[in-house]
Amino acid sequence: MGFALVSLPLIVALVVTVYQVDHLSQRSLKAVFDSANSVQNSRRLVELATAMERSASQYQVLGDPTLYHLYLDKHNEFERVSNAISKVGINPALQSRLDELNKHEKDLYGRIVQTRDNLEEIKPILQEFPELSSLARPLLIDISKRIADAANAMHDQADRIKHQLLLMFTALIPLALILAGIFTVLITRPLRQINEAIRRMGSDGFTDSIEVDGPMDIRELGEHLEWLRRHLADLENQKVNFLRQISHDLKTPLTAIREGSELLSERVLGNLNTKQIEVAQILKDNSVRLQDLIENLLHFNVAQSPASQINIKATSIEATIRKVIQDHELALRSANLELQLSLRPAQVISDPDQLRMIFDNLLSNAIKYSPQNGRITIGMTEADNNALIDIVDEGPGIDPMEQKHIFSAYFQGTASHSGRVKGTGLGLAIAKEFVSLINGRIEILQGTQKGAHFRVILPADANDNA
Repeated sequence: MGFALVSLPLIVALVVTVYQVDHLSQRSLKAVFDSANSVQNSRRLVELATAMERSASQYQVLGDPTLYHLYLDKHNEFERVSNAISKVGINPALQSRLDELNKHEKDLYGRIVQTRDNLEEIKPILQEFPELSSLARPLLIDISKRIADAANAMHDQADRIKHQLLLMFTALIPLALILAGIFTVLITRPLRQINEAIRRMGSDGFTDSIEVDGPMDIRELGEHLEWLRRHLADLENQKVNFLRQISHDLKTPLTAIREGSELLSERVLGNLNTKQIEVAQILKDNSVRLQDLIENLLHFNVAQSPASQINIKATSIEATIRKVIQDHELALRSANLELQLSLRPAQVISDPDQLRMIFDNLLSNAIKYSPQNGRITIGMTEADNNALIDIVDEGPGIDPMEQKHIFSAYFQGTASHSGRVKGTGLGLAIAKEFVSLINGRIEILQGTQKGAHFRVILPADANDNA
């Protein structure tokens, strides 16, 4: 009788616990899948908005029907992804945002279809595509916030389950209290692990492995979560590998286009009339812009990827800067720019390619905004075991109102520049991402001198004996 009286509450508590844990497990698993799909689909919407704008712009310039059909394919995929997000069951506010995005996209699509035969009428429509991207990006942020809120809600529910169990167990005899403690440990620990794993996946990415201890069903759920994490990490790696492969595949034809247009512009193949020279220059400028756009997008994507640090080693800052200067020798000569150097030996633990990209983007920015016959100063000092690299130009400088946005992706300031090819707004964003990867920082210094003054602060290698 006594054993039955002690066991009965435990059995009831166990039944209730199993039911609640199973219910929470199912909700957690569904939340993880829905969250992953929602984030992936919302990111895809942003990518498709950009892709549709690019395809429509190329069709408007070239008039190639293939580009028009490519735009239609992106439009169809945009509708499919949008419908997939709606089916997950988002709140009214998010649905309203999504409806507004769909309405704007359908309006642009209908107008382009109506004017497909008149390329000049498509041109003003293209100016409204950036608004489509601006509507898609907040949707990604809102969905990410919704995922975080859902994770917090599941965490609160787990806490409520724990509280209920403790109330039941504290009413039992000392033996029941001992058993209650065992059950509390067995149940609450894996629940916390599950909630922590879900929170990490929703906010920090897919780098940390998931290990859940406890009963078999909880361990099984942990195994499912780990399988999902590996699958999503593989997808991320596939995306990075795909971008690298695309970069390699595009290099050869793009190089041929550039070299051919340069030969035409330089009249190596014979004299050209004024119109032909103008067309050759357009080909040359746009091939350069296309190459810069592809490379910047690839570098920016790699910079944000957890797997971006692929070749970490001690790298000479001075040698890297000199190599970057050598790569820009023609651009410096073309603008007749004077380069003043004050470098000293120093090393940093970094990926050499990433370190090169930092100074390549900063020097490219300085060259682009420097006037003819101007001067660019690059100096390096050391302070508090840090290497301080200053890059100063004599251009128009940076508007104080724009300084807080200057490192944002796709942001382009209002200052005029001497380059004929318009930038992508990714150079400084890439530089900031790569500097952050090696625990450094990049600053804009205000001074009395004319032009822009960037300072890169990198942790110097303590084993550097140079």
